[in-house]
Amino acid sequence: MPLTPKSVIPSKDTKNLNIIGIDEAGRGPLAGPLVVAGVSTNTKLKTKCQKIMKGIKDSKKLSAKKRQAWFVVLTKNPYMNWTVAKISPRIIDRINIAKSANLGAKQVFQKLSGNKNCYALLDGSLYLPKGITQKTIIKGDEKIPIISAASIIAKVIELWSACIKNTRCTDLIFIKATEQKSI
Repeated sequence: MPLTPKSVIPSKDTKNLNIIGIDEAGRGPLAGPLVVAGVSTNTKLKTKCQKIMKGIKDSKKLSAKKRQAWFVVLTKNPYMNWTVAKISPRIIDRINIAKSANLGAKQVFQKLSGNKNCYALLDGSLYLPKGITQKTIIKGDEKIPIISAASIIAKVIELWSACIKNTRCTDLIFIKATEQKSI
């Protein structure tokens, strides 16, 4: 699957375009913050990134072990940049979960975009402010590899954040618990 299907990206200026995939984890957290992650790469590096992300899936479709392995591959990749924004439960309570997720998406976009020619691809119900070139894709984390990459980073960071906050929780125990559908 291509890094980003041609049907998703506008046809102009794609030779030197930074693509930013954005997704979140923790909308219904038992513990910890809402985490929004972004992954960016330049279309000049498309071939290299496609090879690295071959077989990538949405974080919800991966075992904890595979998600951890992908996290290492993605965060150590010299052809991609990544960042996260953590939104505290206090802010979520004050402005609501949807606005909190979009606030995190805006923070991630600002960190990754700089003054570059950028196009943002967002999962599900995430939106950036008007004036930013973007596309929100329902189930984007299942369809678009760069959003899947953001999904994995967000989920791993969200789990780690929850475990750090809860001193009785070890990473392994928490990840095992989250793999169960009943939670």
